Amino acid sequence: MTDTIKTSVRIKSNTSSFAAKVAPFGKLILTAGINHHLANSPERVSAELTACFNRHVLGDWGDVSKEDARQNDWVVKNKDGRLLSSYKLSTGQKIWIITSGYGTPKSAMDLETYSEADYTNTVIMFPSEY
Repeated sequence: MTDTIKTSVRIKSNTSSFAAKVAPFGKLILTAGINHHLANSPERVSAELTACFNRHVLGDWGDVSKEDARQNDWVVKNKDGRLLSSYKLSTGQKIWIITSGYGTPKSAMDLETYSEADYTNTVIMFPSEY
């Protein structure tokens, strides 16, 4: 899986719609709650979010059930589906990182109606924002 990763992301944001492109994880989106948390302690939270995102990219799913971990492994192997990771921040708060459309081939996309970015994205959120 790591051979498809072209770059690492350093997360810094003062807006509610931060996005970065990291193939094959698509656009990286931080929810309003994550952005608010980031604004309160930008250096520490940025480093924690970056570490969690890198774990997600490398296939360390964090604190998910065995069933979710197996599903994630299947998605990576078959390049088809949604990935879910769960991590605890130093504050004790839980975050989820969800990649939708992992591995969706362009041939399966309706690019006349939607953009490629509409099919694949990764969201960092608090579970309460789901």
